[in-house]
Amino acid sequence: MFKNMLNGIWTTLREGTSNNTQIALAIVIIAAVGIFGCVLTFGFGYLSRGCSGSCIASSGRQFAGGFIAVLAAAGAFSLGGTLGLLFGSPRWTDVVPSKPDIAEGRKSEVDANPAPTGQSGGSLPPSGIRPNTSLERIADWLTTMIVGLGLVHLTTISTRLHTYGMWLTQAITLDERSVNSAPGVVISISFGFAGFLLVYLWALRFLPSELGGAYGLIRKAVLAEVGKHTEQIEKKAEQIEIKTDKNFQLIEEIKRRPIYIVSRFSLNQLDQELDRLGADRETRAEIGQRYVLAKTWSDDPMKDFGAFQAGGYTLSGRIEEVAPGLFDFHLALDSQIAGSAPVLWLLHNSYAPMFSVSQTDAGGAVEYVNRTTGAFWVGVVIPQPGKNSIRLALDLGTLPGATDEFRSE
Repeated sequence: MFKNMLNGIWTTLREGTSNNTQIALAIVIIAAVGIFGCVLTFGFGYLSRGCSGSCIASSGRQFAGGFIAVLAAAGAFSLGGTLGLLFGSPRWTDVVPSKPDIAEGRKSEVDANPAPTGQSGGSLPPSGIRPNTSLERIADWLTTMIVGLGLVHLTTISTRLHTYGMWLTQAITLDERSVNSAPGVVISISFGFAGFLLVYLWALRFLPSELGGAYGLIRKAVLAEVGKHTEQIEKKAEQIEIKTDKNFQLIEEIKRRPIYIVSRFSLNQLDQELDRLGADRETRAEIGQRYVLAKTWSDDPMKDFGAFQAGGYTLSGRIEEVAPGLFDFHLALDSQIAGSAPVLWLLHNSYAPMFSVSQTDAGGAVEYVNRTTGAFWVGVVIPQPGKNSIRLALDLGTLPGATDEFRSE
């Protein structure tokens, strides 16, 4: 394997950029220089421990010195490579699924080798499949922290680097009296920078295509499966020439499945927020019980939680259709009581999180806007210090702008 790797490096260096980009050539050169540097580093560690006493024992000590030097170089390279991956990892953009995806999914069963992106007869259009971006957010957080700490401790970096270099040099040479930090600093900086640059360039040049290809295969398979089932449904509809209730039954079955259970973590968050705002125990307990019992889409935890008007507050709203099957609900809380007060909005159990906190203005009014695919009950809690909290509730299906489609969802 090592021989094949060396042959690949030599082929790339010999052929130049005839079949490779400048970035690919730079990666190969860095890898070749890194391998050569490992040989020199091992030689330094081996020769830094002179032969004394038994030749066998001295040989073992010398090999240990070379091994420690290479191990330190590998550690610096790995650390630099990790930073390079954090700074060079690609970013994923949001995509919106569309109906042409299904048609393209059918086509992919016939066209097994679509043209690359940008060519005619081209690539698959975007789909709703999107990878988990937790690693992306962690990378953003780590890079910000690393840059910030580096700037804060910029004045002490040289001192710490000298101390570390001296310690590493002494560990390699076994000369505790040495104060020369240059070998340790050179090994750490050179291999750390090489690792950073190599992995950064690799992430820049190859990682997006690798990830895109992997998720593209998944997307293609999913679209093909969706296209196959959609085509079967269309053929059945053409044969019998009437609408069936199969889709409706499937949706109703999904609605009855317990897939919208509120997690214990979310329940604890909600209870802590209610406690922080000063809600009474009875209200907190009832809200928690309502969300514990809500497990399916058809469940409506805030149904009949309260009236739309109570305690001097009035809850109203309207529905606005922003896309087929997608609606915005605009809620307004008005009050006859002047002064600012906290307001907790309680949503359906399918939301994560299922609550939101607002603050009324000096006139006691506040507005809330969110998005949904169907009607449900919205609850409102207005804590009152030393009193029972004010409870309000409103059925979105009764608001102006609510269509029959909206109410049936």
